[in-house]
Amino acid sequence: MKRCILENNQLTNKDASYLAQMPEMTTLMLAKNQIGDAGMAHLSHVQGMLHLSLNFNHLGDTEARHLSYLKEILHLSLNGNQLGDEGASPCYDRLESRIQSNR
Repeated sequence: MKRCILENNQLTNKDASYLAQMPEMTTLMLAKNQIGDAGMAHLSHVQGMLHLSLNFNHLGDTEARHLSYLKEILHLSLNGNQLGDEGASPCYDRLESRIQSNR
């Protein structure tokens, strides 16, 4: 499976651990779930991830640090979370480096 849309399903960290076992996954839409720090740690190991939506998952700076490990990410949606500068900076840096390498 390469694409999975599981929005508004009350998914938890345990569910994220199962999704992370699909290395061919390129697109995950997980808006309005309950993914936390442990779930983010699992998802950060899906190295082929290109598109990830985590809108409204109550993510903060602690959870966002895992996103910097997604080396291939092209689209990242984090609306409705509680990210401050500390959490948003690694996400921005990763996406910025992808933009620069594609020029």
